[in-house]
Amino acid sequence: MKKHLSLSAIALSLLVVTGCATPIEDIDRSLRFPWALEPETTAPQSATVEQGDIFFTWNATANSTHRLVADGMPLVAVSSSFGAIYCGKTGADFVCYEDRNGDSAFDFRWKTALRSVSPTVLTRATMPEALEAPQAFEAVSKEEATPLIEYKLGLIYNGPVRAKLDEEDLSIKAGFGEFALGWIDGKDAIRDPSGKGWNWVKSFALLYLDESKVKTIVNPLNFSFTILDMTRTGDLTLEYSAEAVSRILFTEKFDLDFEGDKPPEIPQDVSGVAP
Repeated sequence: MKKHLSLSAIALSLLVVTGCATPIEDIDRSLRFPWALEPETTAPQSATVEQGDIFFTWNATANSTHRLVADGMPLVAVSSSFGAIYCGKTGADFVCYEDRNGDSAFDFRWKTALRSVSPTVLTRATMPEALEAPQAFEAVSKEEATPLIEYKLGLIYNGPVRAKLDEEDLSIKAGFGEFALGWIDGKDAIRDPSGKGWNWVKSFALLYLDESKVKTIVNPLNFSFTILDMTRTGDLTLEYSAEAVSRILFTEKFDLDFEGDKPPEIPQDVSGVAP
């Protein structure tokens, strides 16, 4: 009898859990905005940068793609982990909408979440609620588009990660590192290990060869660089430049192209290196 009751209780609890499960379309969603990037300068630059320093920035803008028909409220179409969401602002607050049945009218409104420490970027749609009446929306032309969200994007160098050293003076003959993009409050804003002041977005690799100074072009970021020197202590000397980007999604793959369309020959004996 006890065994029978135990099985019944389990079956009942499973029924309750199943009945209360959140539908997949109502689960929190990460938001992936389309960004327009304006570099701090398009003039060619040269510098020696230290590991972890922000040495270049972009202004990133999410421009409107749609609007509410009733009041003209600007919205930007955003990719999410489960379909498109359209986000805008009411005063200082963000609001996002969803058209689940595809009839060009919103039937759900989502609450949103910002990153809890600076920079306080919009990251997630957190809770949907059904609208009492559908709200029609429509696309806008590029000429009608307006800036909705503006953040600052910074670039830092991390490395060397792996390297081949000269047998005599222990200088780096070939080495790997990375560039990392992140949301920032400003080039000189305070950053600390807790994550304050830096929100990682994307990383891409870099290669240094002391006998072959090859220019690398990063697409679709429109950023190019040539590594002139890399040290074991974390300094990197380079030439670089950037062009404006009309639209980029940071979830898409970054491709590295090399000047002359031929990738440099990488030594086979590149190994780990300590400062």
